[in-house]
Amino acid sequence: MSVELIMERILRDAGGQAQAARSTATRRAEQIILEAQQEAETRYNGRMDAGRKETAAEVARIIAQARMEARETIRNTREELLDRCFEQAGKELARIPEFPEYPAILETLLDEGIRLIGDEEVRVAVHTRDLPLIRNIGGRMERLFVFSDQLEGTGGGLVITSSSGKVAVNNTFTGRLSRMRKDLVFRAAAVLFEGETR
Repeated sequence: MSVELIMERILRDAGGQAQAARSTATRRAEQIILEAQQEAETRYNGRMDAGRKETAAEVARIIAQARMEARETIRNTREELLDRCFEQAGKELARIPEFPEYPAILETLLDEGIRLIGDEEVRVAVHTRDLPLIRNIGGRMERLFVFSDQLEGTGGGLVITSSSGKVAVNNTFTGRLSRMRKDLVFRAAAVLFEGETR
């Protein structure tokens, strides 16, 4: 299962959550604005004798403050929702090693890293459970490898380092997701918050 399919499914699932979060944030924003308008009207009526100019300025300030709080509530809700999407994506990516396609994915990640490094000899670090698998994959290639099992807690994938140690390619799932996050945030937000004004 590819990262794109996982992200697509997560985005689809998150769409419902996004709608509920938006509705809650919108209702809260409307409530804040309504309360502010009610407070402003009450103050307005109480200060009629003191002067209309002062009251109008106070009304405008209260409504502006309410709108600012409403925007902040909506922004925080969006950020929380996007964070939950990426958290869920990380959980889904951590399950990829359980899939039958994982050896082919690992081989593709190794090939990509080797091309980027360009060295004749490379060091490959993987999760302990992947060490026999990567040795098998590496054994079919005409290249020198040094393998290690130092990537606990990465969910899957590998890190390839040049023999000098100066160049490294982090092709772990968590590393790739981290590199893609900025682009994915914009794409996810476009899907989750389509048609909304900011």
